[in-house]
Order: sequence, then structure tokens, then C-alpha cells
Amino acid sequence: MADAQLPLLGVIICCTSVSMEQRSELASIASAMGAVHRLDLTSDVTHLIVGDPDTPKYKFVARERLDVKCMLPRWIEALRLRWMEGLEISVEELESEHRLPTFQGLRLCVTGFDDLEYRKRLEDQITDNGGEYRGNLTKDITHLIAKEPSGQKYTYAQQWRIRTVSVEWLEHSLERGMILEETLYHLAIPVSERGRNAYIRRTPSTNSLGKHSRDKDAESQNTRKLRRTASSRLSDQNLALWAEISVNDTKTERNKVGERDDDRRNSSVSHERQEMSPSGKVAQLSSTNSLKRPPESRGLFQDTSVLIEHLVSNGANVITDPLQFRPADEADSPKSLYQLVPYNMPESEIPKSSASSTTPINVTELWVERCLYKKKLEEPFESVTNTPFMVFPIGGQ
Repeated sequence: MADAQLPLLGVIICCTSVSMEQRSELASIASAMGAVHRLDLTSDVTHLIVGDPDTPKYKFVARERLDVKCMLPRWIEALRLRWMEGLEISVEELESEHRLPTFQGLRLCVTGFDDLEYRKRLEDQITDNGGEYRGNLTKDITHLIAKEPSGQKYTYAQQWRIRTVSVEWLEHSLERGMILEETLYHLAIPVSERGRNAYIRRTPSTNSLGKHSRDKDAESQNTRKLRRTASSRLSDQNLALWAEISVNDTKTERNKVGERDDDRRNSSVSHERQEMSPSGKVAQLSSTNSLKRPPESRGLFQDTSVLIEHLVSNGANVITDPLQFRPADEADSPKSLYQLVPYNMPESEIPKSSASSTTPINVTELWVERCLYKKKLEEPFESVTNTPFMVFPIGGQ
């Protein structure tokens, strides 16, 4: 049983394809019962309120987030009624009762299946899971389940741009409990390849020898542990990230010093050999002289200048100690000038840099992460996360 005062304590909801008025009302009711409402689908969301499944949020949850439960909007209202009446509330029972059916809102038709018993089983699976079965193909059909890419229904479905899928799509969607990506079940795909990577299946966990498994009843009573959001993870990794950059730059400077010392030693050895030559002629050093050092590898950010004043001004003082970047006017003829800003700073709010008269390229800390991951200096425009967004945060349905 849930807490009678705050039955949704620990629940984090997000809505998709729900009108603004209804979304505000649901958020207000859920917050009063202890829940937290998110406009964006963050990593800590536990429940997705679905108005229509044909949205990016729904498809992402179907593919990536087995931990998120998809609910009908009336779930919140049902909880509120029991809460207002002071009745005992079983959140699990109400979740099961108001969970979004797999084929909610779909109108499905089948073709090519001659076995009447099998055809009837398909019809029952569709209707038992919220879908509407149609014997005839009309233009308002959402999906045609076909056995082969042939036949009159198949031809008209292609003309009317009706989504046509194999029967594996039906089976895998029922297994997942959500509508899966239809393009992965095209009839032209070999049977063994259909549905590959349609969703991430959980890997069964195994207990190590000598360790006791956790008691399931005790585990169900524990409070839910909320995942950290992506932005908090980025903040935690900043220090290690900049420390690695600093190490690369330090190695580059040490290599330059080492090369200069070697040049002086080579010059000294050459001069001594000239004096010791019995013929009085200059002794030529071989091109394979053992004193020559192999060329050192260049750092990722060699010949670049990075301005970090805006990152520091936004509370990132923790990263200023390991950094050794020089201002643009002190760099040795940098080929590229970049200005590092927080990923959540809209482009319209970035002030003009006072450290350089040259207009720099605005990049985010995510650009630095990608460069380190790829071990090469990536062009800022190769990824949308490398440069600041015009508006942040980005709204969504």
C-alpha cells in the first residue's frame, strides 16, 4: 500500500501527446499526491502519460527504457478519486488497471494467413490488447500485417501508404508491451533479421557465489532510487575531463623542451667530431644517427586556442586549476580559436568575448568529450551537441 498522504511519492511523470490544458491539470494533481512532473523525458522519469503513441518520446521509451511505465491519462484521475475519499490506495493495482494497452488507438488488418484458427488467434491478440481488428482494408487502417509482400490488400496498402509489417512485429510488440518501430519489420527483411535491435532486452542478472540474493519483499519496500540526470553526470565528469586535456598539453610542452635539448646535444656532438677528425674535414653524421629521436605525437588540441571565461563565469570554477590554456593573444599563431560555453547556455545569451578581437567558434563541453572519445580534433558542426542550441531547454511533446 502507498502512503495515504502522498501515494505518488517517488514517482516522476512525463507527458506525451497530451494537450497543454490537460497536462497542466495532470501535473497539478500528481504534484499534490507527491509526484514530480518533468516536461522533458529525463533519465529519472518513472511513468510516461501517453495520449497518442506516435510520438518520439513513446518510441524512445519502447526502444530504450524498459524501466518506464506507460500509462493512460485517466490513471492520475483514478488515483485522485481514491485519495480524496480517503480510501486505501494500491498504486500497483491501479497501474495495472490503467496501463496503456499495447495496441491502443491502432486499427489493424491482416492478409495472407489462410489458416482460420491462426487468423482468429491474431484477431484475439489484437482486440485483447487495445487494438481494433478490421476484416476489410480501408484508408483509415493504421497497420496491415501481411504474410507475404503480395496480394490485393498489400498492393492497396502500398498505394495508401499504410504501414505494412510482418507478423513478427505483432509478436515482439506483445512481448515488449509497446508498439515497436515498424521499419524493422519490413517484409523485404529476412525473417532471421526482423526486429533486430527493436528494443534493448534486459540481461538476466546472476548472483556471485557466496553472496545472498536480496529478499524481494524487502526490496519492494525500499524507496525508489532516482537516477541522476544527464546534466548532473556531465558536471561530475568535468574535473576528470579537463585534467586529461591539461595532461595532453603538458606532455606536448615537455616534448618541445626535450626536442630543443636533443638539438643542442646533437650540435655539440657534431662539433666535437669535427675537431677530432684526423683529416681536418668535417665528419658527416649518418642519417640513421642513433641520437635522433622519433617524432613525438601531437596533442589533440595542438595549434588551437580555447577561451573558457564564460564557462568559468557560470560556476565552473572547479575546472580552472587543471587548465593551462592561454588567451588567444598569447598563443603561438593558433590555427583555430574556440570559445567554450556551457551546453545549457542558449546561443542568444552568449556575450562577446573580451579576451580576443577575433570572433571565436562557440563550442560546448560536449565537443571536448567527443574529441577525447574519438582521439581527434572534431569539426564543431559534425554533431548538433558540439555547438550551443538557439534555445534551451528544448521543449517537446
